[in-house]
Amino acid sequence: MTKFFNLAFAVFFIAAVFRGCGPAAPASGAAEEETAVQSSPHLEEIDVDMAYSLYAQKGEQCFFIDVRTLQEYTTGHIDGAVNIPLAQIKDRMDEIPQGKSIIVYCDGEGCARSGRAARILIENGFGPVYDIGGGGIIEWMYKDYPHIRQ
Repeated sequence: MTKFFNLAFAVFFIAAVFRGCGPAAPASGAAEEETAVQSSPHLEEIDVDMAYSLYAQKGEQCFFIDVRTLQEYTTGHIDGAVNIPLAQIKDRMDEIPQGKSIIVYCDGEGCARSGRAARILIENGFGPVYDIGGGGIIEWMYKDYPHIRQ
């Protein structure tokens, strides 16, 4: 048993040394921004199932924002979500209610717009803000959660 613990400790120690014993330093400004979003106490990335749970249980206490373009929004969106494209978010903050949980989303994996929108909202005093990760609206519609196609 002692050999096992010694081996496990050695592996852990070597991994820590190669990793630098902490988070890697960001390589660029974009990486720094991403790190800031992940460490923000007011932002939480949630999966589609958790977003649906909030949708179903808290309903009126949540405000869903689709940050895709209007053209993308019309192909399918969460029932009740408001379309405020990322490019317009700063100019349309008066449409976003204070005192509600804000849930932002876009296409899902590979789409960073919702994370950027969430960061802007937090910087402007909104919160809590949830960013739907995973498959975003595509996964939401695949799971047949309440959505509208126009």
